[in-house]
Amino acid sequence: MAKVTGPLFSIDASGKFADSLVFSKWKGLNIVRQYSKPSQNPTAKQEAVKKSVPAATAMYQRLSGEDKDAWNVRASGSPMSGYNLFVKKVMETLTTMRAFSLVNKVEPLNITSTSATISLNAKEDGEAIVLYGEKPGSFTESIPVSLLAGELDFEISGLNPAQDYYFRVVQEPIYLEAPLNISGNVEGTPETTSYGYKVTAINKAGETIPGEEVLIETGPALLDETNFIDLSWDPVHGAKEYAIYRTSSEGDPVSTGRIGTSLETSFADTGLEANSSVPLENTALDRQGETGDYHFATLV
Repeated sequence: MAKVTGPLFSIDASGKFADSLVFSKWKGLNIVRQYSKPSQNPTAKQEAVKKSVPAATAMYQRLSGEDKDAWNVRASGSPMSGYNLFVKKVMETLTTMRAFSLVNKVEPLNITSTSATISLNAKEDGEAIVLYGEKPGSFTESIPVSLLAGELDFEISGLNPAQDYYFRVVQEPIYLEAPLNISGNVEGTPETTSYGYKVTAINKAGETIPGEEVLIETGPALLDETNFIDLSWDPVHGAKEYAIYRTSSEGDPVSTGRIGTSLETSFADTGLEANSSVPLENTALDRQGETGDYHFATLV
């Protein structure tokens, strides 16, 4: 179907003709080119960015009026609004982690000359730092706070009387936990050969260090499709898949290292060859969050 404005093939034509030709202007010139459809599928990162936009917008709607004011204060002096800054922070987190830990309904209460109680609502558990000072964005003091999902009150004390204060809550990055309760059963004919295994959890940010090792001492001398080790473990919230490592072997194969991945919480070692070694650092970031800059003034 033609979608062309102006007489076809005239100098005024513009638009697409039968998914074949495209008429347009370029630098004041009338041009025609062959129409081509995009051939590449979006990358995983592009898909993550696409999904993060509506998620960030929906999350902004859960902020109170005071929360939105705080983001406007934090954005002051920059070329973007508080809304745009909030969406930017959420999108940056969601493209690399499972979740942005929303902290909302923040409100200073019971303000005295030297202290203030801060009430808030946290979406998820995690350690946080409350930054505060006498100017927005310029914080000279901080206190640690343990956030628990739901409502929480904490106190900032040791303040000066008749003084303006600004504060921001920053939930530190939380990593996935390693899989727990790894167990293994011998399928086929048990023998006296020993094998060791560890399991890690994987998300879009990275991989955890492994949980504790399970040692199988009644394994077959030769692992194959008939005689193998069947492994299982507890699920890890936020994990996309799991990596399984053979950490020791007295049988065949003798290789140690990663032997495979699983989308489920189980895996069978049927004599798979091992390659990469067990990770020494947890890179599986799961979530983090932060707020705008809130204001209160202590009493005289």
